[in-house]
Amino acid sequence: MGGLKALVDTREQEVFEAIKTHLAQEAVEVYQAGQAPFNEINKPHFHWYVIDQFSMHESSKQTVPAGSFVIGIVFERQFEKVRELMKYGVDEVLVWPDEMDNLARIITRTKERLEKSDQENFSLGGKGKVISFYSSKGGSGKTFLSSLFAQCLAVEYGKKVMLIDFNVQSGGLEVILGLEPIRTYVDLKPVLSELSIQHIHNIAVNESTTGIDLLLSPVSPERMEELSVELVSKIIRVCRSHYDEVVLDLPCVLDSTSFTALNDSTHIFYVLTPDSLSLRSFKHTLAVFDQYQLNNQGQLSVILNLVHAKQELTERDVGKLVDVPLAGSIRADYFSVQSYLNMGVPFFKKKGHYFKAKPVKDMIKLVKKYEAKVREHVLVTQSGSLAKA
Repeated sequence: MGGLKALVDTREQEVFEAIKTHLAQEAVEVYQAGQAPFNEINKPHFHWYVIDQFSMHESSKQTVPAGSFVIGIVFERQFEKVRELMKYGVDEVLVWPDEMDNLARIITRTKERLEKSDQENFSLGGKGKVISFYSSKGGSGKTFLSSLFAQCLAVEYGKKVMLIDFNVQSGGLEVILGLEPIRTYVDLKPVLSELSIQHIHNIAVNESTTGIDLLLSPVSPERMEELSVELVSKIIRVCRSHYDEVVLDLPCVLDSTSFTALNDSTHIFYVLTPDSLSLRSFKHTLAVFDQYQLNNQGQLSVILNLVHAKQELTERDVGKLVDVPLAGSIRADYFSVQSYLNMGVPFFKKKGHYFKAKPVKDMIKLVKKYEAKVREHVLVTQSGSLAKA
């Protein structure tokens, strides 16, 4: 965990400084709303939100993620004001300045719960893995590859897999697998504050041949605004607690949605095609990843897709030009794959039985390599734990 953090939203500098002093004694990093060095895309996870009665009424009030603790500050001891703050979802209310000494006690009381929540939500050990397929350039084939990856994990390795299409309006997983969804994940918005795996199962579509569960995106443009950062993060966290693998197909644009998903990922596959335009786009993206520390634990690797004999760049060329591990190469096989895609059936039927196209065979090799690395990581982690014991 990267340290406990609190965001304070108040117009009164005296109030902010007092709160900062109290929280510093509890080893909490304190940021002031409107002055903090981040935006909606790279905003960190805050464990506490401390908001005064005036800021709570402003239209620009903070969107508070589920799991965070909200403390309200009022300047008069009036029951109506306290009740009004409670309607906004505030967990505790303090009166300035009389009750500020209680702030440290509230932090101490809630710290253990919040630390435990962080470990449950973000720890790699013993929880499901989140694998994102991303490319900043359209036409890379990431949707197709994310589908193959999920199918292979489920059928060949017996994993419990959730496949999520975060490409609002422009997804395609339902076409690849021949599904006709009635609901999409934006239908979960009304139950966001109490989101559970049962809610997700009510929305998800099950592909019966492979056993994969899918959360699909809406096709209506007017519903795009309903996909909030909080919804994305909560869906990923709940799914991660109940599935072995959560595979994400992300949009090309690096907005708050894709950033949130990438930030919650245990591994990121960047899908790169062997041409100079794709390579140029990747290098720009890598600079952004470095800026926002999306690869600070080495979770990024490249899949070279649509490889063929007449390509502009060879696999060796890409290896020299890209300073990121190459997870594998997927050969182009347009005519075989396209005719099968038009049928809308899975490429994997049961263990050992799959459509014998080049991309499918290459994906099997890639997944085998990926699973070997996962097992190696688990063994190293277990060895380290035993050594400490």
